[in-house]
Amino acid sequence: MQLKVNEEYFPIDLNKAAFGNILNRYFDNDPYAMCEAYYESTTRLYENTHCDIIGHFDLITKFNEGNTFFDESHPRYVRVWKEAMTKILQHVNCFECNYGAYNKGLRSVPYLSDPMKAFLKENGGTFINSSDSHKKETIASFD
Repeated sequence: MQLKVNEEYFPIDLNKAAFGNILNRYFDNDPYAMCEAYYESTTRLYENTHCDIIGHFDLITKFNEGNTFFDESHPRYVRVWKEAMTKILQHVNCFECNYGAYNKGLRSVPYLSDPMKAFLKENGGTFINSSDSHKKETIASFD
């Protein structure tokens, strides 16, 4: 997933330093403004792709282990992901729970977050586990 800012696209999952640079340069160190831009873009996934599954929904948290950049329980963050998920659920009810960063040791838990999984279930959605593997040895790594 790339974030569009001023007609430019930036990968938010390149590395922690690049994430911080985007946050500083384009969002005045306001991580919630960056999250708002990110989740607003996710709401267009279906109209742009007509996909059946939403992948990497909370990819913006990839380098946020321990709330490094923002508090994932902050009302501003929770509001924006809930609004985006609610809009997406009008068209797509299955989201990916991605184990890629977890399997690489970048996170202690996969993403989707537990609150997102609970919200999905409460609102008629579901999720599917994905190893996001790029190697045959980890194709089914979900632990």
